[in-house]
Amino acid sequence: MFAQALIGLLAFAVTLTTSVNSNAQDLKKPETSSIGRLNMVQSDRRAHCTTILVGPRAAITAKHCIDLWTAFEMHVLLGYERGKWKEHLRVNQVHRVSDQDIAVLCLTGKSDLMPYPLASAAEVSGRQKSLVLGYARSRQHLISAKECRYRATGNRALLSCPLEPGFSGAPVLIDVDGTAHLAGIISRTSKTQSLVELTGNLPKVCAP
Repeated sequence: MFAQALIGLLAFAVTLTTSVNSNAQDLKKPETSSIGRLNMVQSDRRAHCTTILVGPRAAITAKHCIDLWTAFEMHVLLGYERGKWKEHLRVNQVHRVSDQDIAVLCLTGKSDLMPYPLASAAEVSGRQKSLVLGYARSRQHLISAKECRYRATGNRALLSCPLEPGFSGAPVLIDVDGTAHLAGIISRTSKTQSLVELTGNLPKVCAP
């Protein structure tokens, strides 16, 4: 399914160019406390992806990240940096979004941090510049930022940047009237581009 989605989006790739412009001011680096590492831990193996808070008791990540893990094995470390974090929350329920590579993680406790607002389809449409924030495998204890261009179609978008493992689930942020909004999360990547799952129609499945 994801391969077909990526192939369908490649038709838009001819208009995309990689944007790594250090002078760009359209989207300044936002507060990162509500972005975190999702650690999955068993006695004999570990893995991580990126996650983002979207509600007081809800975070999201890429669905494929958690395929082999139970909610009990997941640890949401918001504001993670160099072995420290703002909040450590556990997961008590996972909702897998149909037809998208998105998982909603319902948290056992209420976060005191500010969730990211979701960009609407109208706000995502026609925009090209975005900021991706995640925990790359080569720099997994510090958040990495990358400015990329995208083109959206349907409930997915094609990003002009290749990204490392660890960025799965990473937020793709856009500027809406001076405030960072969540447009989507990273799903898959190739040597030249990445696939984004848009979050404008994210279901509300966790307790408020």
